[in-house]
Amino acid sequence: MRNNGQIANSSISKGTIHTGLDPAAMNYEEVDAFLQMAYESTEFLKGIRTETRDGSKGTIDKIGVTGRNLRKKREGNPAGKQTEPVYQQVPYSVVPVTLQYEITEEKIRMEQRVRKQNIEEIIMGGMTRNFGENMQDLGFNGDMSTLNTDPDYDFLSIADGWLKKLARLGISLIGLHLTQLVSSVFSSD
Repeated sequence: MRNNGQIANSSISKGTIHTGLDPAAMNYEEVDAFLQMAYESTEFLKGIRTETRDGSKGTIDKIGVTGRNLRKKREGNPAGKQTEPVYQQVPYSVVPVTLQYEITEEKIRMEQRVRKQNIEEIIMGGMTRNFGENMQDLGFNGDMSTLNTDPDYDFLSIADGWLKKLARLGISLIGLHLTQLVSSVFSSD
């Protein structure tokens, strides 16, 4: 039978242990798993394709097939309009953010003892849902020109959201078709 020391030595990497003086951090695999859970936590984010990149700035290759290309089939007549894919690059630039939570080992043990539930799963689920909801909120409502007197300044000023980008382009959401909205937002900047 293995003792606690043997279990700890084989299961816990010393590189992932942090004291109260160290900034807590996740390794790359944990970050990828956390982000995947966060993107799956809201219906809107589920529909967004994500790309994991090593750098904070760069471009993502994009292949586009757009337009109203569907035609009625007519015997002996080929479709009049032939289309080809459009190859573009979309620039990206990310802003470092932090998600501050403090969970003590004592709190985890007490909750598991009292509630008889896996509190780590409950907390991690809550954290990823909160992160996903925050990403969605910031994606729509972010505004780097938010006044520092606004109670949500620290949150809203992280980055400009899609609504701010649309306003900058002079696009109103009234009467705008969804495909035009998505095309306008993601082709700008």
